[in-house]
Amino acid sequence: SMQLVTEALCMLAGFVCLAVYVPTLYASIPGGDSGELAAEGCLLGVAHPPGYPLIVWLYWLLSRPALAWAGPPAYRFNLAS
Repeated sequence: SMQLVTEALCMLAGFVCLAVYVPTLYASIPGGDSGELAAEGCLLGVAHPPGYPLIVWLYWLLSRPALAWAGPPAYRFNLAS
């Protein structure tokens, strides 16, 4: 049906975007607040106001050793951003 074709095209577009995004991902920590947020995420600390608690929690989860197979923490943080 037409809905199935539409869903397949949307999935294909998503995979194409992901296939372009992942190889061109910045592998280190960019400038600005990224370094502070990455450091606070690894320590589960509080970044400067407003604190960005959701990002800090997400980075903390991504910095766990169980995800070491996915690359260095900076790469995982950029992939999640």
